[in-house]
Amino acid sequence: MRFPIGAMSVGDILDRALKVLMARLPAIYLINLAVLAPMILVQVLAPKIGEVVGSMNPGGGAMAIAVVGTSALVLILLLVLQPIGTAAILHVISEEFAGRHVSAGNALRFALTRFLPLLGTSLLAGLIIGVGFLLLIIPGIIFLIWYAFVGQVVVVEGLSGNDALSRSKALTAGYRWRIFGLLFIFGIIGWIAGAIGGSMELVMPSTEQVPAGPGGGFRGNAVPIFHYGRFVINTLIVQLITVLVQSYQAVGMTLVYFDLRIRKEGYDLEMSAEQDAPLVS
Repeated sequence: MRFPIGAMSVGDILDRALKVLMARLPAIYLINLAVLAPMILVQVLAPKIGEVVGSMNPGGGAMAIAVVGTSALVLILLLVLQPIGTAAILHVISEEFAGRHVSAGNALRFALTRFLPLLGTSLLAGLIIGVGFLLLIIPGIIFLIWYAFVGQVVVVEGLSGNDALSRSKALTAGYRWRIFGLLFIFGIIGWIAGAIGGSMELVMPSTEQVPAGPGGGFRGNAVPIFHYGRFVINTLIVQLITVLVQSYQAVGMTLVYFDLRIRKEGYDLEMSAEQDAPLVS
């Protein structure tokens, strides 16, 4: 996909992010499916794991251990696998911005070369942002804006650690209210998508209360009935929505990153010169 290279308004960013996402949706979904499949599988199997552990030891402690264990496994898988997906998707987006088409396989291979730097830098930025929110909300918001582009800096520019954090902070200088507004818009979109995903439990609840009294009346306590099939469907739908929204947010923030480089460093001129350069055999 090609579009005019130059500074973008907020409307341009939101519109072009949607166009880029739709143009590369199969590749983006394939990347996320390949990367997040183990985590989704653990989420889907979590109730069955709990049943097995509970049958082996009927005590409530065993079930609690199973829940904590599966939750910890999901977090570990997310921590390890998400940077790979993030790097691959950012590579697809950045190459698309430059007018180059990258397959999902090539993007994943590229992502493996950026895995450790992106993981370490993301953890460092997340720690600083988290401490900022714990101490006072305002410092957390400031750090969130400063380090909004560490992923793009690691993937596109090859920096990592403090260098990537400093680079992201420098890029945001002079445009931080604009970045805050865009983060707010993407956050609202994410909140709406989360509400839609959460509403699936209202439409098709995984757990229902069934009357336990004689003749179907509520003379005794209601018995909860768990529908595993519904749980699987709801989980998959929520994951599909989450992937779509997170991908749109990634595309949008990557376009903001390039917009800042265009406004502050003349990156559009660099891109135009690269595209107009003659091929050397």
